[in-house]
Amino acid sequence: MAKKMAIFEEETKILKKHGHICKEVSFIYKFTYDNKSNHDIKLMCSTLKVSRSSFYKYFKHQENSRSKENKKLKERIVEIYTSVRERY
Repeated sequence: MAKKMAIFEEETKILKKHGHICKEVSFIYKFTYDNKSNHDIKLMCSTLKVSRSSFYKYFKHQENSRSKENKKLKERIVEIYTSVRERY
C-alpha cells in the first residue's frame, strides 16, 4: 500500500510540473528528457500517456539530408532578409 501511495504521489508531482504545457508530443518528450534525473522515465511516460519506445526513438532520430538542407536554406533566407533591412 505504501509503495502504491509513493507512486501516486510521484505521478502527482509529474503532473504538477507538466502543468499546462502543450499537448504536442515533442513538448512532452522534451519535458520527460529534462526531468529524467528527478523521475523514472517509465513512470513519466505512462503518466503523460506516451510510449517509452517513441520517447527513445525521438531522441535517437538522425536528421536526414533534406532536413539539413532545408535548415541551411532557411538560415540563408533569414540572413538575406535581415541584410535588406527586413524588406520583402
